[in-house]
Amino acid sequence: MKIAIKLIVWLILTIFLVTTIANVSLAENHPDTASFYVGVTYGGATVEGAKLLIDKVKDCTNLFILASGNLQQNTTAIEEIGDYAIAAGLNFAPYFGTSSSMTAYQNFAKTAQQRWGNHFTGMYFFDEPGGKILDATDAYLTIKNNTYLAKRNTGNIIISEYSIDGYGSSYVTNYCPNGTVKVTTTFPDKSRNGTLYINHQDNSYEIISNAPWREKPHIEYPNGTKSDFTPYTIEREVTYCSNKDITIWERDWESQEYLLYTKINGSARIAQVEPLSTVLNRHPLGNDVVAQAFETYTASYLQPLKNQSATIFTADYGLYWWDFRSGYDFVLAELGWNNTLEQEIALVRGAANLQGKSWGTILTWKYTHPPFLADGQEMFEQMKTSYEAGAKYVVIFNYSEDPKNPDTLQEEHFQALERFWTEVVQNPDVTHDSIKAEAALVLPKNFGWGMRNPQDTIWGLWPANDTCRQIWNQVQTQLNQYGLKLDIVYDDPDYPAAGRYNNITYVHSTFPYVWLVVAILFLSISSGVLLIYVRRRRN
Repeated sequence: MKIAIKLIVWLILTIFLVTTIANVSLAENHPDTASFYVGVTYGGATVEGAKLLIDKVKDCTNLFILASGNLQQNTTAIEEIGDYAIAAGLNFAPYFGTSSSMTAYQNFAKTAQQRWGNHFTGMYFFDEPGGKILDATDAYLTIKNNTYLAKRNTGNIIISEYSIDGYGSSYVTNYCPNGTVKVTTTFPDKSRNGTLYINHQDNSYEIISNAPWREKPHIEYPNGTKSDFTPYTIEREVTYCSNKDITIWERDWESQEYLLYTKINGSARIAQVEPLSTVLNRHPLGNDVVAQAFETYTASYLQPLKNQSATIFTADYGLYWWDFRSGYDFVLAELGWNNTLEQEIALVRGAANLQGKSWGTILTWKYTHPPFLADGQEMFEQMKTSYEAGAKYVVIFNYSEDPKNPDTLQEEHFQALERFWTEVVQNPDVTHDSIKAEAALVLPKNFGWGMRNPQDTIWGLWPANDTCRQIWNQVQTQLNQYGLKLDIVYDDPDYPAAGRYNNITYVHSTFPYVWLVVAILFLSISSGVLLIYVRRRRN
């Protein structure tokens, strides 16, 4: 009897140990669905439409992202959709732009965490910050206090200075690359004088201090009182004729009157000269300055939310490194537009790996017209590849610009989602993060090149150069050699790549190598000439 009892106990312990080991093994090779998220976005305008989509995907996803521009200001609708998604067993994340006050966003972040707890995945905040710098028609970055770098769709750089003096007068001066200086001044006291900056085509600058403004009549109110302290806005635009004569157009925004000044009749406004180099010294431009400006600008929006311990994420298609540096907790790399899957993963994963963040992918438009998204099979392969490469989030972008049919998901896409959920996410034979980076390509510090094609711009401001071409060739070579096992990172002392990869290749500016080659050639030629001279002397 004792032997039988011992055998039974031994058998039970054996079964328990085997089961435990098996479960641990499965846990190591297959993450809990709480640590991996697959979901869809909803960009429609109705609560009912969001609920219909939740019902459609609740059995093959665990994340629902409300990415509706129409509903982002409707807290009641957001909460109703969030409650519905979580009741269906999903996690929830809403999208917000930068149109509302930061206080409202902070309050939402606080109440959302109280309302939904761990099911509140975070706030999708400020879409495509990197892409906007690369492509937006109008983007502003703070260089330092009261100074902005403005980038237009022409690729031009406009430096804007903004200041308020002790009398309440505000001054905005735009320095344009074509030589035009546009000054807009608002001042409350009609007796105040202004200051005007003028740019010459011969690279000189003029400052007109205490330039007299035109008198503005008092405002007399119906009750008979008069005001000597009324806002008064004047806009001045300085242009240059072909003979370099200066013309100043002054516009009174209230009376809509225009006055034209030249060297002959505008001597009071054209006085002291300041070299253009002085202005550029005040606002030096380069990769480091623009990178810092990007981080400062983006972080100014993110930090108040992070102070509420909210998780903040975005979707983007470029400059992921600086998205993370600005403070995003995770970034979704946009897969679409026929871009290279391996390159996008190398860029976003490399940035996340070195900076200790999470990353994911969002499958967006392949076409700018119906059917917009890739077919179901291609979508499945992209999701599976992202999963195996270590993505923590895989999301399908579900929106078109057709107001009558805002959803882009078709039946084949829903089937791809179901297949991904069953054949990959819930399949213990498919290992999450099984494809790890073995090599890193390190790009020059703060070199914000878009990298979408060989002619892409640098920070949306400067055209491609020799360094871009060198990087492009290296990227193609490294991707051909390592494929999904490559990370693309940047030379950044805050996040060094040394010791993190088996193989590291550094891409430096071409100029040092050019000068090195020149130096070697010079030494070789000099040595040859010297040897010939010595031999002739001996003979």
